Amino acid sequence: MTRLSPVSRLIIAFALIAIAVAWVPLSAQYHRLYDTVYRLTWLERDLEHLNAHYGVRITTDLTPDDYRPEWLDDDTGQLATGSKIVLTSNADDFARFVRLITPEIKRYAPALIRQHLTRVYCLDKLTLYDAPFGGTYNIAQSSLYLLNKNDFSLSSWMKETFHHELSSMLMKKQGFDEGAWRQAAGLAFRYQQDENPWFQWMYLRGYVDPVADTTVFFKRGLLRHYSETGVENDFNSYAQFVFMRPDTMQSLIAQYPPIARKYQVFKDFYLGIDPGLAPVFAAIDG
Repeated sequence: MTRLSPVSRLIIAFALIAIAVAWVPLSAQYHRLYDTVYRLTWLERDLEHLNAHYGVRITTDLTPDDYRPEWLDDDTGQLATGSKIVLTSNADDFARFVRLITPEIKRYAPALIRQHLTRVYCLDKLTLYDAPFGGTYNIAQSSLYLLNKNDFSLSSWMKETFHHELSSMLMKKQGFDEGAWRQAAGLAFRYQQDENPWFQWMYLRGYVDPVADTTVFFKRGLLRHYSETGVENDFNSYAQFVFMRPDTMQSLIAQYPPIARKYQVFKDFYLGIDPGLAPVFAAIDG
């Protein structure tokens, strides 16, 4: 076998490094090209299908009349100080958003979506009272406001956010049993929000120190630190994991009894309002 000289090995090493460095931008360029192709070919088809079969519109057509009332200053009628909403203006970014969110909407029964969701607003920025948000909802208008990320590596995050926010609408409109949820966590369980009413405010503004050992939360039946802010955000986190991280959910259920009990409550609730979601839970239950 011919041995490579030190110089040859060095050249090959530099070439491999160059290829690795170039791959990320090339991959990003590929995804951007795909977004353009999607916009020119299938975007209108998918938007029309969602509107016709699910009664929902994905849009950037957002005006102050579509804001939640508490976002507005009582005197001026404009966004309150420290709040900012920026609509997505880039056509390819919007196309990508539609491409990613459409399959997630279709995982639910059309009748359920028609009952609970009419608009999904695509935003580039959502800041409320100096705190950045990935998304929120307007139950009065059956609308979701979701942050669009043009980084393809955040595709799963965007999908998780959709399920996160929709779960709030479902639990509030379908009479979710909060008592059963708390009981599944354990009779002595208390959220940090229960003990400190300012906890969520502090968390969102970065005043709460992160916890490195996530098993602290798992043992409490929580999936992440944010879940300490109360039942709704705890429930939202289960929606994210169930729909987008079934393998992780399966592992946590096997290891932590409180998570297993709360998962069962979550599963019973979702299948009670949409039996067609059985495949979502089959991916976890095996």
